[in-house]
Amino acid sequence: MGIRDWVREMDQLIERKTQETPYQSRVVAQDIVAELLVEDPDLLHGWLEIRAADLIHDAINYRDRSRRATGVIERKQQDFKQVLDEFVAGRTEPVRSFLATMYAVDEQNNRKQLRDMDKGDLNYVADRYADRAKQNGFLAAYHRELARRVGTRTVGDVFTEEQLRAMREQFTGSD
Repeated sequence: MGIRDWVREMDQLIERKTQETPYQSRVVAQDIVAELLVEDPDLLHGWLEIRAADLIHDAINYRDRSRRATGVIERKQQDFKQVLDEFVAGRTEPVRSFLATMYAVDEQNNRKQLRDMDKGDLNYVADRYADRAKQNGFLAAYHRELARRVGTRTVGDVFTEEQLRAMREQFTGSD
């Protein structure tokens, strides 16, 4: 047998395992790992080796997002002005989670803690949030319009692929 294309083989397996909907991606992933550990451990290990840097990158990003989200939830119970007043008075513990929050601060996705960010970094972060909010607003309007037009039927009963693509472009400016 020649050299195996781990990525192509895994993509094909994932495609086969996700043909039937609905599915839960975590359950499908667990099933694939269990199957490969028994039937084709070389595929699992080869694919993991090739994807290791991507998987670690995703884990770091997930960790940073999770920490930001957890901090927001915890801080909703606190009065922001009170926390800042305490910080100015020298009590830094209440805002330690604010200052340690990580953000991507440029197009290369370099990350900094909030405490180390300057005006340019802060404006970059604010602009990315504004871009995502705008895109999410367009997508929300798109899905509301789909729901209005579908009524009691399904999207597949009402629209073709071409119609959906054109409609999404109309709402978001991209397909």
